[in-house]
Amino acid sequence: MVKQLIVGDAMHELATTRRILERLSEEHMPWRPHEKSMTLGELATHLINLLNW
Repeated sequence: MVKQLIVGDAMHELATTRRILERLSEEHMPWRPHEKSMTLGELATHLINLLNW
C-alpha cells in the first residue's frame, strides 16, 4: 500500500516536471534568481540528468 502511494506520487511529480520542462523557452534559459544560483537552463539540465539516472 505505501509503495503504491510513493510510486503514484513520484509518477505524478514526473509528469508535472515534464510539462514544465517542455514549456521552457530558450529566452528564459539564462535567467537566474540570484547571482550565485544556477541558471534556469542549468537547473533544467540537472533535472533531466536526474531523471535519466
